[in-house]
Amino acid sequence: MKFNTLYVFATFCLCLLASMQCSQAEIVCPAEQPDDSLVVQFPSPTSCSEFYKCNRGEAVLIKCPEGLDYNARLQVCDYPYRANCQLENAA
Repeated sequence: MKFNTLYVFATFCLCLLASMQCSQAEIVCPAEQPDDSLVVQFPSPTSCSEFYKCNRGEAVLIKCPEGLDYNARLQVCDYPYRANCQLENAA
């Protein structure tokens, strides 16, 4: 039961962090991930079609296939109308 509670809490925290829009300089990946099946991703603050995926403490820029945007809620590349991307610095 303790493991499940910890896992749920960690997942919640990571989802909360992933939903925040950060500048590239502010993206900080955890140095260690206790569970390799737990993927940490952050949306790009400058492009709807890019996101950062954490790999052993390093943020790696990933580009979605052409025509798709990053869906921060589902943490996948998705159709733009479903991703509903809104950049913080958009005019």
